[in-house]
Amino acid sequence: MIMTGQYRAVLPRLQRCLLATVAVTLCWLGSQSAVADSPDDKAPTLGSAPYGATDPFTANAGDDKPHDTGKQDEGNWLFIKGSTDKSAIFPLIRAFQEQHPSIQVRYEEVLSPQLYMDFRSEYLHRATTTDIIISSAMDLQAKLINDGYARPYDSANTDDLPDWAKWRHEGFGFAFEPLVMVYNKAAFKDQTLPRTHEELATQLREQPALYQQKVGTYDIRLSGVGYMLFTQDAVHSSINGRLLESLGRADVQTFCCTSLILDAVASGKLILGYNVLGSYSLSRALQDPRLGVIIPSDYTLAMSPIALISKKASSPKLAQQFIDFLLSVEGQDDIANHSGLISLLGDGPRSANGIRLNYESSYHPISLGLGLLVYLDQMKRNRFLHEWESVIQPGSMIQALTNSDELP
Repeated sequence: MIMTGQYRAVLPRLQRCLLATVAVTLCWLGSQSAVADSPDDKAPTLGSAPYGATDPFTANAGDDKPHDTGKQDEGNWLFIKGSTDKSAIFPLIRAFQEQHPSIQVRYEEVLSPQLYMDFRSEYLHRATTTDIIISSAMDLQAKLINDGYARPYDSANTDDLPDWAKWRHEGFGFAFEPLVMVYNKAAFKDQTLPRTHEELATQLREQPALYQQKVGTYDIRLSGVGYMLFTQDAVHSSINGRLLESLGRADVQTFCCTSLILDAVASGKLILGYNVLGSYSLSRALQDPRLGVIIPSDYTLAMSPIALISKKASSPKLAQQFIDFLLSVEGQDDIANHSGLISLLGDGPRSANGIRLNYESSYHPISLGLGLLVYLDQMKRNRFLHEWESVIQPGSMIQALTNSDELP
């Protein structure tokens, strides 16, 4: 079968989302007992094979991704799995390897719900595991920590973290993620931008011709971070119910991933993305003049991707070195200037302090800890998903991806 350029570009991302749908449907938190009964039935990796799946990679500052230098010392391999985009994590791995040239790193990118399930299965049935797990689904990371899967580590660098971004010396935030709205500038050329959550809810109701099927957000059945963000909206916002109803009236379109929302808004398929990760949105807007970013002025949730070291890590000392690098002055500088993420520490414009200074809002960081486990209770989760589905009635993600001539 011959595919046009449009479908060749869209298909890998579509396959990734469809695989996630199957994985989440079959194996979510409620099926943990089934995982324990199938030690050899490890869920498949999403997307293409991980870079370095058969070969380690090391840094080469002149290229866009690491290279194998031919060093094969198995004791110097560091294995990382994460939901962070490769485009964001590769510059950090390269910088780490510049400081530690003998260490070879393998990184596998996996959507957060499957990452959680894969790691539990790996931990239960193998003597050693992936060394570091990185995920923006702070609630799933908190559950892994609470259930005893993480190895404690304490250093001067981990002590410097704000209290909300660390827990039990086992979970470590390393970047700052405000949750934003992203919009298509051309679509709002003669329109008033919604600057608060309440203004968005009002506009969705009063301007159906503008917004109908033109707003996108995360599908909380596919996106672990999306599920966490909507549950935290319910905790922090007094108008969350009204806003959800308004999104449902507008027939909001739902997606597995930030990049797909940004693509759709940039192309004009959507005019606004809601509750999108701020670092990716701000970085993309700097490169794409079609996009604008709104940090809501009433309140802005903020979170951090969380790194943890497995209690069964194959190379725990190397894992500790990588954690310390991420939280070091040099590592935080690399995060701010080379990864597209926003540093958690420091004072530059691409730091948490810089964002707070330049974008006035009431920031509400989501704290890593036991409070995040509330909505992972199976009964509460089922009830929340049922209520979300009954209100949102999500549009077809497949149609949104494949029916656009403009999506890259």
